[in-house]
Order: sequence, then structure tokens, then C-alpha cells
Amino acid sequence: MTHFATHEAPPRVLVVDDEEMQRILARTSLEQAGFIVDEAADGAQALDRFAESNPDLVLLDVRMPVLDGFDTCRAIRESSEGRHIPILMLTGLDDVDSIDKAYRSGATDFAVKPINWLIIGHRLSYMLRASRDAEDAGNSPHYGESVPTPSDAILIIGFGPAGQRVAEGLIDPHQGRIVVVDLNPENIAIANRYGLKGILGDATQTEILEHAGIYRARVVVLVLPDHNTTRQLIYHVRDLSPDAHLIVRCRYHVRHWELLNAGAHEVADEEDQVGQQLAERVQQVVSVDPAQERQRG
Repeated sequence: MTHFATHEAPPRVLVVDDEEMQRILARTSLEQAGFIVDEAADGAQALDRFAESNPDLVLLDVRMPVLDGFDTCRAIRESSEGRHIPILMLTGLDDVDSIDKAYRSGATDFAVKPINWLIIGHRLSYMLRASRDAEDAGNSPHYGESVPTPSDAILIIGFGPAGQRVAEGLIDPHQGRIVVVDLNPENIAIANRYGLKGILGDATQTEILEHAGIYRARVVVLVLPDHNTTRQLIYHVRDLSPDAHLIVRCRYHVRHWELLNAGAHEVADEEDQVGQQLAERVQQVVSVDPAQERQRG
């Protein structure tokens, strides 16, 4: 079943894997999802295919002969055509070091083998839409205009309910310093209603961060639900603005130290904070004499 409208040109994906069976599975699944599929059996061949076919996305295995996935990803990113192309890296190594290395090489996202080929088309479709939304934002009438970002700006990346709560706590003293980045136009509209500067786009794209004023940011707050995207953005922010103070949201306590090790200065641990709030509420209840509680009732 295709994921694209019939009037759209089918997107082209370059599948790079030294295992022929993996390439066959990828081709079968992705062609059914509406993609045009090109193949390469190693990194060196992938670079030739990339230059020839100009794909819209790359599905890239990590472990390959001649040139591994990390070096291939870096080489693609160094080319003018591959600077912003979505790259999904496939690895059988479900460990933080390999995942971190994938992001440092320039991967947009990663997936751990064995791959669920029934849903990989949906994932690539989402990555492509996000990339095109960022490109559309870059071509919009407002994107090219200079955003008056102060040298001590506060960047809030992710403006769902949690990001909005962050802004509400900062607006009174710091309204002129806040810049919001979000991929959802509705959230940008909310930011504008708050009187905040809003940038529509994918913050994992360097040009979006640059347009938001990352080089002049004093504080960057990452308020995203997905820890993989959060970790990727930590690397980007630390690379582009090493002096900015980086505060990130963490939904699950098990990811707390992972995000700190990635380079965050502070991590707001939702599970830990909820636990503390519940404990405080329990303490308030049990500290009240039951007889007094019944009298008040």
C-alpha cells in the first residue's frame, strides 16, 4: 500500500546493505509502500549510486566491507546534495556507543535489526515529510527574514503542552528573549499568540537551528517526547553552540543518565518529579490527624 498521493512523484530511496537478502526484503517492502528503490552493496558503491541517482532518502547499514556505514554517512553529509537528506541507519548493535556514533556521523535516525519491514515504509515516509516541511519553511516568506534574536536568547525546541508550560513560566521577565522552534504549524501559532517569535521547521536540520539563532543562545531547552530525537539535538546544539546551557526533558528515568552523558547540562526527569510530587501529596495527607480530617468532612 502506497503512503503517497497518486499525483506525487514517487520518492527514491537508496538502500545500502552488504547482505543481499536484506536488500531484497527492503526492496519488496518499500516498493509496496510507493518508493522507487536503488541498491548498493557497500559504502563505496553507495557513494557512486548516490551521485548518480540523487535519492530522496538513504537507508544505510552500519556494518559493511570497503566503507562502513559511519564513514559513508559522513561522506554523504559532506556533499552539497547530501547535507540535509534524511538518512536512516540500520544497526544490529543495540548499544549506546553505536547509536551515538550514528548520530555523530550525521544520521537523521537509526533502527535496530531485525527490522520490521511492515512499518519501515511509514517511518521513512515520516522522515521525508519532516524534511520537506523544513524545506518548505526555508522557502516561506518569513523564513529568509532576519529573526531578531538577542545574544542571550532562550530557545525552546518543542512547543507541545510541556513546552508551553516552560514558556508560561518565563514570559513575564523574558518574553523578548524567547524563540520557539516546532514542526507543527499549530504550535507555532500558539507561540505567536503568546507574543513569542516562532520558527516552523525540523530542529534536527542545522539551517533551522541557525535561523533560530542557535549561535546567540544562552539557554536551549529541549522539550521533546522522543529521547532519540532529544539525544540527536543535544549533539547538534553542543556542536553549534558549545557555550549554551542545555536543559532537556526526559520522560523516563532510565534515560536520565544517557542524556547527561550525551552532553545535556540538566535533565528534567518527569518520572522522578512526578514521584516527588506524589510523595509530597501523600505526606500532606498522612500528616493530618484522621479525626480532624473527619471533622472537616
